[in-house]
Amino acid sequence: MKTILLAGLALGLIACSGETQSDAKTAAQDAAKSAEETMEHATNKAAEVTGKVADQAAQILPAGREIELSGTMGCGHCNYQVGNSCSAALQTADGTVVIIDGISHDDDLYKNRFDQEEITFKGIVSYDGDQAHVKMTSDM
Repeated sequence: MKTILLAGLALGLIACSGETQSDAKTAAQDAAKSAEETMEHATNKAAEVTGKVADQAAQILPAGREIELSGTMGCGHCNYQVGNSCSAALQTADGTVVIIDGISHDDDLYKNRFDQEEITFKGIVSYDGDQAHVKMTSDM
């Protein structure tokens, strides 16, 4: 819409100045190209800022330190759509989903993951890409 408006404005200004139709067409094309470049730059800048915000949000839990986590148990894959296979996972009150590492399929925590139980435990956080993982150090 802005491109058409700018091109029309350029045509009108040139027509008033007595320039040829060829000059008007060239000016309109230049205005349209400039508007497209401005939109492309704005789009790229928005994507860059969005990516930085997503990276910061993805790693909101401090990696490498023991922290206390509380939240709702579930299956990382089935309940929270995280990962490529079923896993014991926790969703915190702020919506962060953390995969609990080191839980075997025989563990009660894994077997009961669909019960949506509220749990609290301590563990050490790590990241695989932008996905938070925690290795439990103690349950509460």
